Amino acid sequence: MSRSLIRTHPFLALAACGVLCAGTAALGPAPVTAEAAEVIDCVQSSGGLDLTVVTEKDREAACATGVKVGDAYRAKGFAEGPVSVNVDGAEWSCRLIRGGPDDFPDCTNGMEQVHLSS
Repeated sequence: MSRSLIRTHPFLALAACGVLCAGTAALGPAPVTAEAAEVIDCVQSSGGLDLTVVTEKDREAACATGVKVGDAYRAKGFAEGPVSVNVDGAEWSCRLIRGGPDDFPDCTNGMEQVHLSS
């Protein structure tokens, strides 16, 4: 992952840890095969916010899930969290991450991560 990409998307550093760091309490259990996960910038958005997903799924499935997760968290008012949302039978833990001038919503189910930004 390039440093310039991490500078422009600070979430990616967190996402990389969420995908690669084993068993961190804040992000849930480590994924089964971290090597296969990738960061996907989705064309779709959730409520006008940019959507990025870290997953092993293909782009279409990842982005569709990401929109649903973002919409479910938005329906709960982007509460500071952790807030639990259920999407397609999977439990997601969502919270606001303090990111300097802008806070950004972030959700994980232990295997995938959804990030929303403006």
